[in-house]
Amino acid sequence: MLWLALPLVLMGWRRGALSALALILLPVWPQPAAAISWEELWQREDQRAPALIQDNPESAARQLEDPEWRGSALYRSGKYDSAAEAFARKQGPRASYNRGNALARAGKLEEALAAYDAALNAAPDMEDALHNRKIVEELLNQEQQNQDGNQDNNQQDSRNSQGDSSNQQQNRQGQNGNK
Repeated sequence: MLWLALPLVLMGWRRGALSALALILLPVWPQPAAAISWEELWQREDQRAPALIQDNPESAARQLEDPEWRGSALYRSGKYDSAAEAFARKQGPRASYNRGNALARAGKLEEALAAYDAALNAAPDMEDALHNRKIVEELLNQEQQNQDGNQDNNQQDSRNSQGDSSNQQQNRQGQNGNK
């Protein structure tokens, strides 16, 4: 059947009609199929996100695109550094507060304080941020006190070991003199 259409195609090509037809048909060329789930068909991401995060946070982190929802999923799955990065992509006091929580869980206490401060600058009455900032500040103070205590112990240990080595040298000299 295509052989029969060939003369028409050649005539159209020569007159430029075929190229115009090609320009018209190219936009309607079939596109690759994009599969979506049944839930995606009927619900927006913000409607699906809480259930996704509760069921499987790691899978939800791969599926969700909104930085706050993705950050929440990463936080729930224990990936605190990645959650903090996701929350940093969003602006506002809630995102800063959540970023502070993720940083605190990751052990980055000074950065968490800065994130809580940013949240409190935007919303001074945010009680959760005030409470968590106080807790992180206390943890940071305890950590610094422990480090100061360890440094003092290390200095005392080094003084003791220096004293022991001088005693050992005196003992050796005494033993050499006895021979």
